Amino acid sequence: MLALLAVAGLIASFHTIIYAYGRNIYSLSRAGYFPRWMSLTHGERKTPHVALILGGAVSLGLALIMTYALPGTVVGAALLNLAVSSGPSSPMRCRACRSAILRRDFPSIERPYRSPLGNAVRT
Repeated sequence: MLALLAVAGLIASFHTIIYAYGRNIYSLSRAGYFPRWMSLTHGERKTPHVALILGGAVSLGLALIMTYALPGTVVGAALLNLAVSSGPSSPMRCRACRSAILRRDFPSIERPYRSPLGNAVRT
């Protein structure tokens, strides 16, 4: 029973990763970091289909490179590591992206928190 729950969790993680990379490509394109054509949405469904297809193509390309160009690499193990490690680190990455955009767009707003490690790790 525990193994079935774990597999269900992994499948949900993979689906979340697919949704997240599509949304991230779309958002970064809308913000001007990626080319504008990456943020095109479907006329009827309003989904960011270009971002989803592009992210899927890049992922498939990387999986094929890992399979054929890097002998001994197990793609399933790499995907499992990605699913397990991306969960805890995603809130940190999102916070870093938001703070960098705020720092660029609003350089004069008050920032009450200062990192104890200085500018090298400032987010």
